[in-house]
Amino acid sequence: MKKVLIADDNKSFLMYMAILLKRMGFNVLLADNGVETVKLIKLMQPDLVLLDHMMPRLDGISVLRLIRCDANSPISIVMMSTNPKTVRESEKFDGCGFLTKPVQIEELHEILQNCIFKPMGFVRKHLRIPFTQKVTITCEGSKHDLFAETLSEGGMYIRKKDPFPVSTSLEISIPIKGSSPLSFKGKVIYIKGLNADLFRVPPGMAVEFMNVSGETAAALKSFIKEFLAKDIWEKQTDTFIRKAE
Repeated sequence: MKKVLIADDNKSFLMYMAILLKRMGFNVLLADNGVETVKLIKLMQPDLVLLDHMMPRLDGISVLRLIRCDANSPISIVMMSTNPKTVRESEKFDGCGFLTKPVQIEELHEILQNCIFKPMGFVRKHLRIPFTQKVTITCEGSKHDLFAETLSEGGMYIRKKDPFPVSTSLEISIPIKGSSPLSFKGKVIYIKGLNADLFRVPPGMAVEFMNVSGETAAALKSFIKEFLAKDIWEKQTDTFIRKAE
């Protein structure tokens, strides 16, 4: 699991960002000043640092400059600020990107993909959430109630000890609490059998959603974002994580 260090002097911001990133599948480290940030970067070697521009003891640009002076530290660092002009300062010291505060989930997802996964040759287009609920699968007229593992706007991973073959067409019904189920047509795009790494991926199959209507796509996107941040939106006293317009 990839490690993300969040450095900010606002403890409420740290708390809500930690909740959000953990739900997105990351290990999270926290620092509330620049000196502690430098120590954690050197000690823990995170995959990405989200670095506030204004912090006590050592500001974000100073932290970035110190880390970049260390030739053995290729860590991706993204500057955070309410002022987009800050990006010009961070670029001088090879900042990986810029995240505007308050943070929007889609922008955070893009930063995570570009700064952590793109250099590895793997980028997820869609937001993905853990989704360990039962879904109903219909295959060639037979219904199966199976547990899912993850869900995204583009598809899902479903547990099954003897998964259907690749290219199998399926119909999927996903229960949504307080609303009607979401229904999709899908196709199996890869499978993991019992000989896979069971600690990382349980036996099952990845299903890609096919020909999704605009209304269903919008409902799924809304569900995923609410899973990640609805309670944050409701509880935050200041806007740290914002909704898309």
